[in-house]
Amino acid sequence: MRRYVVRYTDQLVDEFAKTGRADLVADFAQKLPILVLARQFGVPEEDALPIGAAVRDMVRGTETALQSNQYVPTVMSDLVKRRKEK
Repeated sequence: MRRYVVRYTDQLVDEFAKTGRADLVADFAQKLPILVLARQFGVPEEDALPIGAAVRDMVRGTETALQSNQYVPTVMSDLVKRRKEK
C-alpha cells in the first residue's frame, strides 16, 4: 500500500505544482485515499475519482445524490463483469 500512497502523492502534487496553487483538501486529501483504495480493490484509475465523487454526493445528500446512487452500483457492476470476463 505504501508504494501506492507514494505514487499517488507524487502524481497529485505534480498536478497542482503546475499551477503553483492548490486546495489541499479538494486537490489532495480527498483524492489520495480514494485513489489508493481503488488501486487496492482493482478499480481502474479512471473510475476511481468519479466513484469517489459520487459516494461523497450520496453521503452529503447533494442535489445529485439520487443520480450518484444509481451511478455507483452501475459502475461497480460493470467492473465486476469485466473482472469475471478476464
